[in-house]
Amino acid sequence: MFLGSSRRAYGFYGDVVVFDTTFNTNRYDLTFAPMLGVNNHGQTIVLACAFLSKETTESFVWMFEEFKKAMPGGEPKTIITDQDAAMAIAISIAFPTTFHRLCIWHITSKFSVKLPRDAYKEYWREF
Repeated sequence: MFLGSSRRAYGFYGDVVVFDTTFNTNRYDLTFAPMLGVNNHGQTIVLACAFLSKETTESFVWMFEEFKKAMPGGEPKTIITDQDAAMAIAISIAFPTTFHRLCIWHITSKFSVKLPRDAYKEYWREF
């Protein structure tokens, strides 16, 4: 039942997929990896998900390949992720025609860590 509604939703709203993972948030030390979309009401919808034992390129490639098998139309047009290197490599392997974009929230949340305090304030005003 869940697969059917996810496949249908992907057919309508699968142009842009958001993919992010959790880390050490459950007692089994598994990474929760949801693939999400947004419907025409602006609501987040779950298109697919997996529990991964490792966040490696191989694990992500496996998940993305299974996703392509399950969903009509194969790979998404665009995928938005954080800056994980293994994930980026896996996307280029499994979704070669998909545009990979980085999440602006993840980028801006690191400003204060990566930029000196004075430079950050000036940069943020310009941004």
